[in-house]
Amino acid sequence: MFQFSFPFIGLVKTRIALASIVIFSITPPALAALSLQQKQLHVLNRLGYGVNAIELAKIRKLGIEAYIDQQLNTKPQPLPPFLVEQLEQTAVIPSLTIIATQELSLQQQGKAAKASNNQDEIKAIDIQRRELYKQLDIAIKNQRILLATYSPNQLEEVMVDFWYNHFNVYAAKSSATRLFYSDYEKTAIRPHVLGHFSDLLNATAHHPAMLDYLDNRLSAAERTSTKNNKKIVKGGINENYAREVMELHTLGVNGGYSQADVTALARMLTGWTYNFKDLAAGKFFSYNPKLHDSTQKQWLRQTIVSGQQQEEGEKALQILANSPATANHIAYELASYFVADQPPQALVNTLSHTFIKTHGDIRQVLRSLFNSREFWEERNVQQKFKPPFRYLISSLRASNINPINPIIINQKNTAMGMPLYGAFSPDGYDWKEITWLTPNALKTRIDYATQLGRGNLFKQSKNPEANINYTVDPDQVFGQLSALLSPQTITHYQQLTDPAQKLTLLMGSPDFMRY
Repeated sequence: MFQFSFPFIGLVKTRIALASIVIFSITPPALAALSLQQKQLHVLNRLGYGVNAIELAKIRKLGIEAYIDQQLNTKPQPLPPFLVEQLEQTAVIPSLTIIATQELSLQQQGKAAKASNNQDEIKAIDIQRRELYKQLDIAIKNQRILLATYSPNQLEEVMVDFWYNHFNVYAAKSSATRLFYSDYEKTAIRPHVLGHFSDLLNATAHHPAMLDYLDNRLSAAERTSTKNNKKIVKGGINENYAREVMELHTLGVNGGYSQADVTALARMLTGWTYNFKDLAAGKFFSYNPKLHDSTQKQWLRQTIVSGQQQEEGEKALQILANSPATANHIAYELASYFVADQPPQALVNTLSHTFIKTHGDIRQVLRSLFNSREFWEERNVQQKFKPPFRYLISSLRASNINPINPIIINQKNTAMGMPLYGAFSPDGYDWKEITWLTPNALKTRIDYATQLGRGNLFKQSKNPEANINYTVDPDQVFGQLSALLSPQTITHYQQLTDPAQKLTLLMGSPDFMRY
């Protein structure tokens, strides 16, 4: 395990200058047998984005088992009125039909402007298109931040994080992904995060955002013709989605498939595409039989007879969703996310068995995980290092700040190296300690904790009207967190008298950077 010590600002003169220095180790704390308070915080930290006053009171009232049941309930808890209001003001995401209709209109206007060589009109249309991208981008990021911070359905929110990374779509890949990725989270990810894996796999596979990101919309059977005695080749398969759906989404890199299987699956998925006219009419997936490779195929030791068209791809997804290799892969990923970066194999085996037994019922797999001995073992409590987004949201929750400016939080998240929807690779962001525990990352977090402690986090000198003033009672925060704070942190906290320094100490402590 990567370990080191770093200087922490005890009495802050500036973000860099130190008036007194306390040396903390970033290594995980050693815990004795868990107390009731530690178990409660463990649940709030792992099933959600950390403690806040409301959730702490709720778990104390309901008890741990009933609280977990509530988070796993098929009926989500209603959002508080203040959150509904904030979402309506800052996070209204139009339907894909509306988005596509706007884009189709801009495309038609653009063709007319180019035909008449009207440069002013071309520039104006480009500005409109960029504004559309911007508004969609702001809305989905505001929604993610606000819901993660304030939604009572905390497990749903962390599962959105888990599954979006599992089925990652890089938002800036193309103009199409910029248009589609907000709806992708809204309609392909969110409704299925606690449902059946097969439904989630199908929703992501058919969505235009995924079809564009991994290029399956371009995949077509090769067609040859002759013109003026020259051979003309059109089409050609694209293997990107076929490879990633097996390697990342289902079977896993060691799932027992070959390169020939990747090629065969790519051929089975030819013709899966979208077009803006269909999107504007409310049809989010299009199948074009003219692009499909209808020849016989060998895939995963099966013969796929010719002429099955779209059904070939649908059957393939069903086979992948129900594969024991997929069960093992998903079990490992969930155990790594919720328990330990290198999860115990016994736990992976248990979750894989539940996955198979329940036909991929994610809710039941999680129930098995939260009931497991490994989830509650002392060695797995307060051991995981928070990725930037989790660190930021947990700091807002622990400080009980309301309202917030989500744009500022998005900027901080980007500065910490984890811009929302900005993972370029198909495997999304990693959540493991080795990725995020670096000296530069810690300095950035200390700077952030200092801003939060001073009350300067939401100050915007260029736009004073957007400033948000907040008051945090550090002693209340300390009381909420104390069960998982080290004796060293508690001692130094008790030596401070200035509220700003107290809050900075808590939010920048090694204890708070773990969960």
